[in-house]
Amino acid sequence: MAVYSAGATFMAGFPIEDRYLTKSTRIMVHERSLTKTINLDGPLRSLSAKLQQTLHEIEHSILIEEEGFHAIVEGSKVDFEEMRRRAPENWYIHCEEAKELGLIADVI
Repeated sequence: MAVYSAGATFMAGFPIEDRYLTKSTRIMVHERSLTKTINLDGPLRSLSAKLQQTLHEIEHSILIEEEGFHAIVEGSKVDFEEMRRRAPENWYIHCEEAKELGLIADVI
């Protein structure tokens, strides 16, 4: 069984003492990603606005990602910098490792 990124995001909404995983479960933490094609066609002022919208989307997505990383590691043995460093590699954390790292209360 696996708890992928949506599950890890959901877990981040709860304090560690309320986080449990079943045996053989793995959490997968990764960076948010975006695939987007921008077609620039039209009046110049509208093009600037279109680019600004995409820049805001990227900047706010990074903020949301960092908020989630801070929330999931708060009170654990994992610091924010380690979470951010390991996320690009799709960090799979086995339930027992998650318990050792203090990311969850226990394995049930």
